[in-house]
Amino acid sequence: MIFAVASKPARTKFLIRTQWRHRPKVPLNGLIENGQKILIIDDLLATGGTLAATARLVEMAGGIVSGIAVVIELLFLDGRTKLSEYEIDSLIQY
Repeated sequence: MIFAVASKPARTKFLIRTQWRHRPKVPLNGLIENGQKILIIDDLLATGGTLAATARLVEMAGGIVSGIAVVIELLFLDGRTKLSEYEIDSLIQY
């Protein structure tokens, strides 16, 4: 399981969870096989910046973003436009 953590300034760091241990700042190369389908899951879609960066990093590592799923989408911030090339599902739209 790979967790993306947004920080300031806008950088995305990854935490890899293996057997209840976290190893910060591990590169994605070697963790994702070429052509492997990846579903990105996040709690919130606001402006779309973090999810767009995560999708780009997955693709740079050779993966294919099969979709994005979020719990809450803030419609008034229009983050979906930054992610127009991906299928997005949200549980709650506010």
